[in-house]
Amino acid sequence: MKFSNGNRKVVGGLSVVSLIIILCFNVYASDRSFKTIEKNGKLAIFDPKTNRLTGYLFDTVYESPYYKPKAHNGTNLITKFPYQGLILVKKDGKFAYLNEKFREVVAYGTYDSITPMNYYGYSTVKKGGKWGIINKHCQLVAPIRYDLISQEPSVCFENAFKSFLVKINDKFRILNKDAKPVLQLEFDSVEILDEHFYLAHAGKKLYLINDNCSVLSDYYTSVSSIYEGFIVKKDNKTGIVDHHNRTLIPFIYDSIYAPRFDPCYFATKNDACGVIDLKGKTLIPFEYEQILESWENTNNEDKHLIVQKNQKFGTISFHNCPNNFLK
Repeated sequence: MKFSNGNRKVVGGLSVVSLIIILCFNVYASDRSFKTIEKNGKLAIFDPKTNRLTGYLFDTVYESPYYKPKAHNGTNLITKFPYQGLILVKKDGKFAYLNEKFREVVAYGTYDSITPMNYYGYSTVKKGGKWGIINKHCQLVAPIRYDLISQEPSVCFENAFKSFLVKINDKFRILNKDAKPVLQLEFDSVEILDEHFYLAHAGKKLYLINDNCSVLSDYYTSVSSIYEGFIVKKDNKTGIVDHHNRTLIPFIYDSIYAPRFDPCYFATKNDACGVIDLKGKTLIPFEYEQILESWENTNNEDKHLIVQKNQKFGTISFHNCPNNFLK
């Protein structure tokens, strides 16, 4: 991601990027000791009073946009320039880290690629097709041997995850926020779920792992992410657990489906369909062959669903009995 004051459209004193960030997050903070100006396709670094501090040398001068962890379901996007006393730049296609006096701390060409530093002060680096991790002192803390290092986000932009997903010799591992392999497990594949969780596959076993590298479970046969937690299956029965693996909906259903934007769940039990809420209360009884979402645009706030009973279709609301069944 390229950040430079000289090549961004500004609207009412805010860049388009900043406007988007503010829309995505409740809190947006920025701390810039320097700014950049572009001339003839190159960037120079200036102080806040617009005194030029470097020549027009750089292809890109990177800010460090990262997510400051908050309580669950919340992050603050912070943008630092410089961050931890370092400035990541690219010149003539080569990356370097400079200090605040613009001296090379990581020399140009030391690595083929460097990513902006995350909240905990780590950057991923690439050399000769392999990846490693350096800390805020520019020391290697994870050797350059990995085929992949990812901090793929679950929300907008980047650096939302504090842990690292790595791949080596066709196997995946998860490193903690300090780039240490505290979780002594290898996986065949790993999916990144919403809200900073991993679903890791090892043989026929599934592991649900959080961003602190703690295994929440290794006994579910399927896991899908929802806002409140996860729809999970074990022993051929389906329930819902929260983000700490505490049971919200007991494992008494054959299947559970979370419709979009609705605080309810379609469930099946004993080959019959009904609707429940997150407390397990039955909103629509289990007496239908199918229940389908209705996308009808109406001023009526009482949303209707399409249901099937006795091989006939009709509509039903959460507050009224079935109506309009076809004859």
